[in-house]
Amino acid sequence: VLFPIIEFESVGNLTVCDEDQDGITTIDLTQFNDLITDGENGFQVKYFLTEEDALNNENAVPNSFTNESSTFTLYPRIRYNQTRCASVNSFEITVLPAPLGETPEEIIICDADMDGFSIVNLFNSIPNSILSTPDRNVTFYNTQEDADTAANAISNTSNYNAQTEIVYMRVENTNTGCHTTEELSIIVNTLPYIGDLSNYVNEYNFCEDETDGIGEFVFELKDDEALDGQTGKEVSYYLTQDDADNKENAIDKTSVYENISTPQQIYVRIDNISDESCYTTSSFTIEVGTNPLYNEPTDIFVCDDFSNDGSETFDLSSKINEVSQGIPDIQNVTFYATEEDARNSTNALPTEFTNTVNPQEIYVQIDNGT
Repeated sequence: VLFPIIEFESVGNLTVCDEDQDGITTIDLTQFNDLITDGENGFQVKYFLTEEDALNNENAVPNSFTNESSTFTLYPRIRYNQTRCASVNSFEITVLPAPLGETPEEIIICDADMDGFSIVNLFNSIPNSILSTPDRNVTFYNTQEDADTAANAISNTSNYNAQTEIVYMRVENTNTGCHTTEELSIIVNTLPYIGDLSNYVNEYNFCEDETDGIGEFVFELKDDEALDGQTGKEVSYYLTQDDADNKENAIDKTSVYENISTPQQIYVRIDNISDESCYTTSSFTIEVGTNPLYNEPTDIFVCDDFSNDGSETFDLSSKINEVSQGIPDIQNVTFYATEEDARNSTNALPTEFTNTVNPQEIYVQIDNGT
């Protein structure tokens, strides 16, 4: 049985877009199948580099094909599945260069209201090399995929509410439709605060046994208090406000600093690591005090009641008198269950105290106001 060969007209000359400017790219040839078969069903299409190969059905190129020259000819072999009869024609493909791009300078913003957002005009980030080239259209997207497919373009480009993010800039040649994409980095730095939202830092006291008024201060120990959990920021310390504003003559915060007066004002600066111009300063006092003289308290021994449970209520106020007797400089005597609490002035015990273990050690904090 002889079956007629169904022939199709050549699609002529086609163009595809390169990802750069070398004219070499990887092409998905299956995108041409419907065009070659006029959208008719029941046909199989293979592609060849020579007419002879197409006629002999030999050396078909893969559907994901990388060209070797910017203009080349392909020979599609179009087979009708019912009859297995095939026809061959040819068409030319020209690979068009992508428009030249240029990575835009990153946008760095100091966010004064500290909400992590800031209004920017994305068009101001388009490099001059692109603005000065005719037949270019620039659009912006939130994902690489959207930029590649020109889907979901950012509409409010001149009034974009940005956070720290990457925005994708698509540069399209309006004559060819070819495009390239560039990443626009936006960094929104929150304006730092120091210590708390009112920029207050507690004074730093040093207690000494000798009375020369010179203390040893390591300012790195104030970093955590100054940062208050903020990240992406660094802390430095200075002797004057001008030095802090200009970030000059910083004190080595990891080494011991000896004060030159007592009390003395120290200036602290916190700036964003990625933008030193986004900073805040404050100050705090360092002061040297003398460890108080005191009377060593004696241990307390009492007899348990008839319950014999090892627990009794003690009146610690008697120890206040014992510790401070004859030493008028002592201003406060406070009691704690642990040495850490006594050092940090946390969880003070009442003077009417019931022990929780037997025996129990009590820690005394003695303050002379310095």
